[in-house]
Amino acid sequence: MNKKNLKWIKHLILIAVVLAVLGFGIYSGIDVLTQETETFRFVFVTDIHLRPDERSVDRFNQAVVYINNMKPKPRFVITGGDLIENSFARDFDSADKLYSLYQNTCKKFDMPVYNIVGNNDVLYWSKESGADPSHPEYGKGMFRRRLGNGITYRSFDYGGWHFILLDSIGRTEEGSLRGYIDDEQFKWLSDNLASTGKERPVCVALHIPLVSTFQQIHIDTVGAPAKFAMVNNGTRVIKELLFNYNVKLVLQGHLHIIEELNYRNTTFITGGSLTKAQKGPNFEHRDGFVVIDIDGNEFSWKYETYELKDH
Repeated sequence: MNKKNLKWIKHLILIAVVLAVLGFGIYSGIDVLTQETETFRFVFVTDIHLRPDERSVDRFNQAVVYINNMKPKPRFVITGGDLIENSFARDFDSADKLYSLYQNTCKKFDMPVYNIVGNNDVLYWSKESGADPSHPEYGKGMFRRRLGNGITYRSFDYGGWHFILLDSIGRTEEGSLRGYIDDEQFKWLSDNLASTGKERPVCVALHIPLVSTFQQIHIDTVGAPAKFAMVNNGTRVIKELLFNYNVKLVLQGHLHIIEELNYRNTTFITGGSLTKAQKGPNFEHRDGFVVIDIDGNEFSWKYETYELKDH
């Protein structure tokens, strides 16, 4: 082979490698098209509490239509847990029907839906249920198999941002609910953030809040919050992991309130319930959802408090 042909072959190989990297992102492990930050919108819909009655179903359907018709149109939906109302899912058949109702309603969205597990989505944990713990859909099994693609926490990339969806549902030694990020998930989160790097903007979403002023304001105490109200090891998650990366936004649910907290470079937003917001003389929260508008590395937000119509 003469030198001219050899040089030509080397050029072809170089071109092939460049095209492979640009076309498939095979070396980065991340779609190259998502490396540059974009301008886009998504919504955070939490605490839907879907029940098998006409009012609940109708209000959820109205919300879906409203979101589909928003301009600019949201690129995707993140649901913040408590997707169903557990009090209506005391046995397998009723839970099965409620999960199916939720899944079928979500199919009406014009955009992808990423689901987060809430305490109401966990089945049969109470001692009174009499359920068999070996059942494949016991506990978080039904969520894992039907909504989570086999898992309860995950991450994805979009428009130059990295999104992390956590499972904040834990149990005390006595078997009652507590907010918690277990050791296995903590290790996964640590590895996930490390692979993302410190430059890429990150949004974390979960059901039970990492931080909130709710208890201090409404219960008049500076003591430790109730185990079921907050992530019990939230300080460790925040200080050891989140604050070491470019986590710009944390989306939370569970408390049915609307709240924004800013600390260092991170904004914590707690979204109100879609259909069961905190109401009464001590509350001024309304049904609705959070709208996030991304513009490059920055974001803005609003709480959409439109009135859902009852029939």
